[in-house]
Amino acid sequence: MNNREDLFHFTLKFDDEELSLTPHNAFNVKLLAELLTRLHDALNISNEEDEIILSEIKSNCYAPTITTASSMTNSNLHSLHQKISESDYKGFGTKQKAYAKTIGKIVKKGIYLDVYNPDKSFIKRIREVNIKEEKRIISENDTIVGMITRIGSRNLDGNAMIHITNQDKEVEVSAEDEEKLLKYFKKRELRFNVTKTYELKGKNIQKIELNSFQVLERSSFVSAIHEFRENYGEKFFENLQKETE
Repeated sequence: MNNREDLFHFTLKFDDEELSLTPHNAFNVKLLAELLTRLHDALNISNEEDEIILSEIKSNCYAPTITTASSMTNSNLHSLHQKISESDYKGFGTKQKAYAKTIGKIVKKGIYLDVYNPDKSFIKRIREVNIKEEKRIISENDTIVGMITRIGSRNLDGNAMIHITNQDKEVEVSAEDEEKLLKYFKKRELRFNVTKTYELKGKNIQKIELNSFQVLERSSFVSAIHEFRENYGEKFFENLQKETE
């Protein structure tokens, strides 16, 4: 690319309010390498004609200059940095966000970034980068086995919720299922087919919805006690307690 007049130059000038940054007083090589690598990735360069090189680091500040022979790459450099300067991250993919976040790591230390072309017909200042992570929500089916210990709605218009033994999160049920489930409340063990919706990061459950349920055969000790109580009533247990006192 040497000695060509048709080259495009783009400068990334880092400085602080005291204008203290120089090639001998700036951030380390590792961070510069990360910045340049992620810039290269963010430009989606796929062939040699569109490549960029580090052609200079200006001495009156800390200002790496990027040079390319590609008008398309030059246009992409302008567009990318304009969006970052305006905090407009719509349409950014993983690579563009990674580059913006690397700029953010530098400027949050009291440093700002000016980006410009040689005649400064394009010039933007970046003082902060604040990309909010989008929550990745997914759903999956699961099976829960237990007994309903609480059922109902907190208001007249809302969907009913049920609490199942050994479960922290309540399960949302339809009005039709609520009516069907009432007769099993604190009486029978059931198998619930549910859909869990949660954040992929950390797996924080947002909600659980009931798809279907099945009444299980009475096989557990707890279920047997409930069956005995249904047949003989609460007075049997009250009398038994008095006899043992």
